Amino acid sequence: MGRPIDGGLLESRQQDAVMEEATAGKVFISRKPETKHPDSFAALREAGIKQLEALCGDVWSDYNPHDPGVTILEQLCYALTELIYRNSFDTADYLTGPDGRIEFEKLALHRPESVFPCRPTTDSDYRRALLDAVPSIDNVWLSNDWQPVARRQARAAQGLHPLIVRVESDSPEERLRAADAVKQAYLARRNLCEDILGTVLVAPVIPVELHATIEFDGTRLADDVLAEIFHDCAALIAADVKVTPLRESLDADVSLEELLSGPLAGIGQLEERRFGSEDDVIQIADLVAAVSRIDSVVTVTALWIESGSAEDRLRHHEVLQRFRDGRVLQLRVPKPGEPDCHVRLTKNGRPFDALAEDLWRKYAELDFKARERRQARTQIHSLYTPPSGSYRDFSRYHSLQNQFPNVYGISAEGVPGSAPAADHGRAAQLKAYLMLFEQLLADHGENTEHLADLFSTEPGTSDSYHWRFLDADLIPGAERVIGNEELARRYHDETMRSLDDHTERRSRLYDHMLAAYGESFMQSSLRGFDHYYDREETDSVVVENKLEYLRAVTTITRDRAAAFDYTRSTCLVPLSAREGPNVSGLEYRASLLLGFRQRDQRSLVAPVSGCEYVSAYESPDDDELSTAMSGETAELERLLQAFVGDISTEAIEPDDSFHRVPDCERSEKAAFTRLPEGLTVPSFRSARKEQLLAVGVRAERYRIGRCPQSSDGDESYVVAFSDGEDRWWRLATVEGRTRAEHAARALRSTLIRLNVNCEGMHLLEHILLRPFAGGERHFTKTPDWNEALWENFYPLRFSVMLPAWTARCRDPNFRLLAEETFALNAPAHTFGQCLWLETDEMSAFEQSHGEWLRLRRDRNATVEAIDAAAVDLVDQLLGYQARARDASKL
Repeated sequence: MGRPIDGGLLESRQQDAVMEEATAGKVFISRKPETKHPDSFAALREAGIKQLEALCGDVWSDYNPHDPGVTILEQLCYALTELIYRNSFDTADYLTGPDGRIEFEKLALHRPESVFPCRPTTDSDYRRALLDAVPSIDNVWLSNDWQPVARRQARAAQGLHPLIVRVESDSPEERLRAADAVKQAYLARRNLCEDILGTVLVAPVIPVELHATIEFDGTRLADDVLAEIFHDCAALIAADVKVTPLRESLDADVSLEELLSGPLAGIGQLEERRFGSEDDVIQIADLVAAVSRIDSVVTVTALWIESGSAEDRLRHHEVLQRFRDGRVLQLRVPKPGEPDCHVRLTKNGRPFDALAEDLWRKYAELDFKARERRQARTQIHSLYTPPSGSYRDFSRYHSLQNQFPNVYGISAEGVPGSAPAADHGRAAQLKAYLMLFEQLLADHGENTEHLADLFSTEPGTSDSYHWRFLDADLIPGAERVIGNEELARRYHDETMRSLDDHTERRSRLYDHMLAAYGESFMQSSLRGFDHYYDREETDSVVVENKLEYLRAVTTITRDRAAAFDYTRSTCLVPLSAREGPNVSGLEYRASLLLGFRQRDQRSLVAPVSGCEYVSAYESPDDDELSTAMSGETAELERLLQAFVGDISTEAIEPDDSFHRVPDCERSEKAAFTRLPEGLTVPSFRSARKEQLLAVGVRAERYRIGRCPQSSDGDESYVVAFSDGEDRWWRLATVEGRTRAEHAARALRSTLIRLNVNCEGMHLLEHILLRPFAGGERHFTKTPDWNEALWENFYPLRFSVMLPAWTARCRDPNFRLLAEETFALNAPAHTFGQCLWLETDEMSAFEQSHGEWLRLRRDRNATVEAIDAAAVDLVDQLLGYQARARDASKL
């Protein structure tokens, strides 16, 4: 570095003064100033020089390239331009893996077919969804305006939908299969507090005949024109579904968002109109217009429709009602061997006849093409091209020390062996100095390479920061700086990992990702009710809940009003062993928001009552799975009963030698799920289970100390427990302090597990308890009782049964939070009530509920048996509601 030189600076200032004097008062076009990109090498170098001038300009003024300090500055600026370049790629490039693909599901980048559609809500939505799900039907209606009986019942209980379908086939078996398929499709898409009114009705038809005299120009064969006339008129009379395929709509500049509005269906867009009402009539003028549009038709001389029997023949010249007394009109098309065709084609007044065989064959061809078009399904993913990127290996790092001239001795060639030791030391010192900067540069590349992992929603992903250890493979001669590489690498990893608060960082990251879907998942209110975990564990549970919420954010929001399918099994089996979780959307969403770890429909009392775990609900088909479930509950029951004794006879007074059980490392807690063998414990009394469950999850309830009766050399320790009323009870006598601590932790761990496994809910829709098969009353009850239920029990109401015995659910504030959660998340048109049941009440409810579900799934069950099971549940719910009202008055 040179000394300060003022001569050059003085000469430059003198030249500026002369130029200013020469140009004074003159007008000229100024030269366009040179602009530098703020991230360019020149701009970075200039900014670095300015910093150096500000920091040490009084001692360092030589900023020419030959100066070693400037050389270092230039190398760092060059490296920074490389980082800036790596930050300039498209977002898709950072998310593309080595295989060239972007794993959208892994990154919670849900596809348009998951984001845009909604559940069927209106009658039109249900029509589209059912027509898409059941290609064998020709039409379906949910309107009940033309069914007087259905109209009365629908007014009495909102949420009941009559389903009427039209099937072309005359086969009773095919009509029955079509009705069953429509029922299953509806139940799979059913919304909360809604159901089918009665049974699915396959509408009978009223045959009608077309009479017409039509002039045509003879450019087409008569049978072709007749076939098209019958086909178009038959479609108009039967109100055939008019479908526009999705691809055609997209080509007509309909946006993808508009195409995917409503329920997800590959059938295409349906014509919007009102179906199945008394006002749905056929205008004869519409038939005339449809025939007139057919190619080769010149004019329609006359056209009318005839219906009724030969003795009661009706002729319709103006309008014709499409629906009559639950039946639909169907145009009779002449078949070979049937009466003559009543549609006459003329040319210049001369009639043209067509063979019935040719007419029927060509009509069948037109009908087949129309059905093929209507039944075609478009794969949604074929309508758009997902984003794609190019994989770039951002983790590849080339040390900037390789760019230095060899004279510095830090490149791959290093310092010559013949050089003095002082030169080797200076080179190592410079290398160590530069490695501080290179660590930042290498870590930047490593974090960029793992950017997709940072946004990953796969379980098991923990680290939010990534780093690179600078070994000799990356930095030439690094071994002289780091020394023992194994020790240095371990220390480096431990240091970096200690600085990575991945739980908190991922929590904020998931909040950001949820905000992209307009959702938030703040669980701060739950932290005040966490009786089971320490702060670190609670943070991890919150992150796990957010992660699950993010994975299922589209279904959680879209299917919030979804109901469960009561014709499918609801027993506790793994998700992989069934078609999907069969719980209502509200149950799943509320369980997630309330922090319930078990979100399937299952027995809640089973973990503390043994065999009822399986018997209350349908047993799994897999014998091995059933045995495993029974074995687990038996083990939990044994662990619980091993400690719950007749503690009223085991009261003790802990002295100063008794102390709290010290906490252990999180990695060791998994070991405390089974009790040590050979413990001496008193006999148990099951009446104290719920008390122990409620207070036994708190660590401060446990003490261990030397057994008062122990003699010298006896290492017996007492595990004591407080019931929260300043009383202490002897739980166990254990040989050795370590085993005593292990026993206390095992008990607490078991009780936490029992509490967690008992937490959940049963949501029961009242409308499903109405008289089966569309009846108006339960005949075992009085008319007044039935009428009251139709008035304020069945319609749009549901009850949520929750456990009252767990540690959290005993907290009045947590109960208030749960009730507010349901009030905020339930569909606005429904009304729900939370009922908190003790173990005996929950057990009775689950027995009745399980039997009712079994009967609803049993096709051979009698109406009397189903109604009796429903009445049992209604009586229980009314009793729980009355008790809740009485409690609210206190």
